[in-house]
Amino acid sequence: MILSTIKAALAAAILVVSARSAFADDVHAVRSLPGYQCMVLAKLWDGEGPQPPAVHVFAGPSANAPRVGVAGGSIIVSSPLQVIDGRTNMLFADGRSVWINASDIAPFRVASNPHATCTPVLLSNGRYGFQTQH
Repeated sequence: MILSTIKAALAAAILVVSARSAFADDVHAVRSLPGYQCMVLAKLWDGEGPQPPAVHVFAGPSANAPRVGVAGGSIIVSSPLQVIDGRTNMLFADGRSVWINASDIAPFRVASNPHATCTPVLLSNGRYGFQTQH
């Protein structure tokens, strides 16, 4: 009984993973985003020691603008950077325009491949994302 339950759960998990992989394959880059560039957070966790604190993003550039979320490891910002009061504009994946402290970001890089490049793109699902070339 327990073995058959485990087998059924495993089969269901494989089906879910397969379905998600098939769906993910359907999402693709539609076009690049002129006027934007990929960047990364300046303090990325290297897997050792404590993780750095979350990097908050704000509704505007002013010091009293409310927090509206947290940045991921890779981000999309204007190119060239337009810094106002120490913050620069950033695009969330859902298209919202937010602001991040300029001191929290760094040029795009991949530690395992220093020649990798990144292009911000509009995805076929209407969200914004990244197209990387390794």
